[in-house]
Parts: sequence; C-alpha cells; structure tokens
Amino acid sequence: MQKILILFDYLYYRLGRLYFKTEGKGTLLPVYIVALSQLLIFMDIYFCIHSLIYGVSSDRNFVHQHFQLIVTFDIITFILLTIGNYRKYKNKYELFLEKWQGESRPLRIVRGIIIFLFLIFITFFTGIVTKLIN
Repeated sequence: MQKILILFDYLYYRLGRLYFKTEGKGTLLPVYIVALSQLLIFMDIYFCIHSLIYGVSSDRNFVHQHFQLIVTFDIITFILLTIGNYRKYKNKYELFLEKWQGESRPLRIVRGIIIFLFLIFITFFTGIVTKLIN
C-alpha cells in the first residue's frame, strides 16, 4: 500500500514539475490528474470484483439501470478525492522537489516511463472494463 501512495506522490511531483513551469504554482491540474487516476483505479477494481461475483451480464444490467446513480457517485467521489489530494499535497511540492531533485537522469527517465505506462494502463484498462459492461 505504501508503494502505491509513493507512486501517487511521485506522479504529483512529476506533474507539478510539468505544469508549474507553464501554468504557475497555483494550478490544480496535478491534483485533478492524481484524483482522476485514483477514481479510475477505484472504478476498475469495483467493476472487476462485481463482474467476478455476479458476472458481466449482471454488470451491464446494473450500469444501465443505475447509470444516473453511478455518474453522481463518480462525480462526488472525484470531488472528495480532489479535496483530499489538495489537502495532502498543499505546500508539499517543495518537499518532493527536495526528495527527488537529486535523482540521476537515467533514473528520472525510467521513473517517467513507469508513470506514463501507469497512466496509459489505467486508461486502457478502464476502456476495456467499460467495453465489457456495454
């Protein structure tokens, strides 16, 4: 669990490095992206477990019958994740910068590729899960 939290911390740090240069330190884009990735992971896990227990056809019926509820739940969860991440990462960029600033270029490239693949994976996995449900 701790490694996953460090992954989100590092994701925030790398996004912060990218967006703070162009958008300024006041931007919330890194917080939004971290919250969105957490929401996608949560949705993937939920629907995978639900599919294993009740079957994929049950997921289709559930989604079609409760679409409004699911969207409302996702929006509320995203807002709560955003607030939680904002509080967690508020004024923490400098701490992460101090922690990871000394990493070597090859290590930074490898970690950047891992973060990129992580984001691509959760995006495609969510697409696959959605395709199964529809």
